[in-house]
Amino acid sequence: MPAPPYFSIQLGTAPDRARALALMKKHVNERHIRAELRKSGWQIRVGVYLQRTDAEAARDAFAARGTTDARVLAMQTAVPWLLPDGRTLPVAVAKPQPRAAPAVVPAPPAAAATEAPVLIPAPARPPPPPVATKLKLPDEYRAAAVKLDEELRRLLRTDGLQRRDGFLYGRDVAPMLLYAAQRQDQTLYLQLLPLARRLIIEDPADPFARGFVLWRRKPGAPLEITGATETLWMARALWAGAGAFNRADDRALALTVMEGYARHAYELAGSWLVRKYFAFDGRTFAGLSAIANYHPDFMADVEQQHPRAEWRGFGERSYAMLERARTPAGLLYPLVQPEVGATYPDLNVTLYAPNGYASLADSCFAAAGAVRGNPQLAEDLLDFAQDNDHTAFNGRLFAYFRSDDGEPTGIAELSSEGYACLAGLAAARQDRGAFKEFLPFLMLAMRDITNVPSVQVAPFYDGAQLLLTAYAAGAFNPP
Repeated sequence: MPAPPYFSIQLGTAPDRARALALMKKHVNERHIRAELRKSGWQIRVGVYLQRTDAEAARDAFAARGTTDARVLAMQTAVPWLLPDGRTLPVAVAKPQPRAAPAVVPAPPAAAATEAPVLIPAPARPPPPPVATKLKLPDEYRAAAVKLDEELRRLLRTDGLQRRDGFLYGRDVAPMLLYAAQRQDQTLYLQLLPLARRLIIEDPADPFARGFVLWRRKPGAPLEITGATETLWMARALWAGAGAFNRADDRALALTVMEGYARHAYELAGSWLVRKYFAFDGRTFAGLSAIANYHPDFMADVEQQHPRAEWRGFGERSYAMLERARTPAGLLYPLVQPEVGATYPDLNVTLYAPNGYASLADSCFAAAGAVRGNPQLAEDLLDFAQDNDHTAFNGRLFAYFRSDDGEPTGIAELSSEGYACLAGLAAARQDRGAFKEFLPFLMLAMRDITNVPSVQVAPFYDGAQLLLTAYAAGAFNPP
């Protein structure tokens, strides 16, 4: 528990302990969520901020999400915290230390010279390799990218990569590891590598699962499921790190992860797919696949350099899968499920959109994996995203659309990682107009993480994608 003074945000008041626990459930993922018993009752509070401006920005973020009665308080006294799980965090009390007798230090000889201390500076961060680009980036975007990079590094030092639920997530770790490799920052890469290895199954007692990458992991919790998407991200990161830093062990580990990915693949009723996950409790694979489970550009590179039976032809098959996934509206069908196609063999519905709805973000991540081998996917998606009919009144893109005619469905807006993906496509295609259109939303997302990190549930999930896009666009190039 931090010691006052600091600032917090009050979200509400409860008359008793039971009601306080109930009220905290809706905020369980917020940092430093607790109930404090004060004279006026149980106060529901969140956050610990050293600066009032940070607390006010966090309060405004809560208000934007509908908590209009949130207010900033200056905390001067500490009381025990009631946590959402019912535990009580007591006030830390410093124990008095016995006074030690003064040490007698003999004086140095009068003739002895005292050497001045030698200060050894920390190693300088190497400049990133410049990216060839024709994009015109404003100075504000470059500065926002640098600040986001610094903030995520700070969070890594102070809080680690685990989320508030105590789990380490593959989609947080692997993209950050890939970013470190692309920036050729070996210090950051080696800082992240042990976290990545925690998510990779290397247990000799379970050879079948060797190379699987977990969706998430927490000490003491049973293994849950793998993730085909997480596996691809991890393989890409290790592959890039092995090349950037000449690390043979990481290349071997990347190939092991690729073997785990290959065990997710199978063929049914003439349809080849990579299954979404493997569940450890029942030792079974899922019967469906997500369109983001494929990255044929990367697969083609691996197969060219290390042709193995385990993944032979995966690149070609993945390109074909994405081409077949095109919807009439220009998006991609999000799911692959051969059982559906086998049930209705005359309807060609192995690839489909649940209730006819396709995800813009999922379509983008799939197209990003084939931007070199099938650039038309990226071109069509960028055209789709720049259509004003696909945006809300505030200018933000919707998240979901009907797969047949591209009409928006629902009110959900595209996520920060979705915008990062679209801007990454624009950078890859050197599409200045598209990148400029996405730029305001990129900068807003970057500033949200940088300025109000305490209200972010998963800052590395969005932050890593934003940094990868910034690097690909040349934001870290010398001015």
